[in-house]
Amino acid sequence: MLLNDHDLRQIDEPYLKSLGFDEVISVSLRMLKDLKEARERLNQNPDNSSRPPSSREPWVVARIEKANDEIDEESDLKDDLLKQAPDTDDEVSNLEEKKKPKKNHPSSDQRRKPGKQKGAEGFGRTQKLPVTDEVIHRATACNACGRELLEEAKFVASTGYYIIDIELGNEKEPGINVTNTKHLYGDTICSCGHVTRTKPHRCEKKSGWDIQLTEWRLVGPLLMALICSLALRMRLSRPHIREFLKDWLGLHLSVGTINQCIISPEGQSNRWKIN
Repeated sequence: MLLNDHDLRQIDEPYLKSLGFDEVISVSLRMLKDLKEARERLNQNPDNSSRPPSSREPWVVARIEKANDEIDEESDLKDDLLKQAPDTDDEVSNLEEKKKPKKNHPSSDQRRKPGKQKGAEGFGRTQKLPVTDEVIHRATACNACGRELLEEAKFVASTGYYIIDIELGNEKEPGINVTNTKHLYGDTICSCGHVTRTKPHRCEKKSGWDIQLTEWRLVGPLLMALICSLALRMRLSRPHIREFLKDWLGLHLSVGTINQCIISPEGQSNRWKIN
């Protein structure tokens, strides 16, 4: 998809009227490509594509299960009516009431919304490292008209994150240095008036990969390689790795962060597969 939700919210009638002929054609071609791709995705289902039945939307699965349950209940009710053969309509209605499933009323704990509750104490990093470098991820081209965005284009940061990593020395200055890089993402304003927003990239899971790749990570690649080496090569436990990083590098990382560097979401070791 060439246009995201943030781009589409800005494209309206006044914006299109403010563009030149060539710019309107460029925007229209991008919207046409996205529309065709969206229609193809929308029409895909397990019946007309290679998608598995488990990929059905939850509400579709719920409707199918509900319809099957109603069919089973009607079949069981008819069988019971034939066996008992009631003489009056009141007996039939009483039997139908008995067959209706009882509703379970959830308690106050079950009705809570998922996630962090309002007023609950939050948890965050307590160690504040000095920023050693700053990387600004600007958009290189306008998502609407396709015009190249130069350095003169206005940039407004909207989100960002820090990456803690290690930097290896050289022959003159050997050793290991800890780096803390600040990554900024935000909006770049084009001369046509459109605002192109950048955000950390995420890769979908593909065949051959055990984990979902994302740029939004606290631990950098070299530090992650060191943690994996301590766990898989040196056979250190998570608490011992935490102790090693604290004593020798001055880093305070939680056991959960260390575990994410070693274990994939499926519970397998974070190793490369060699065919």
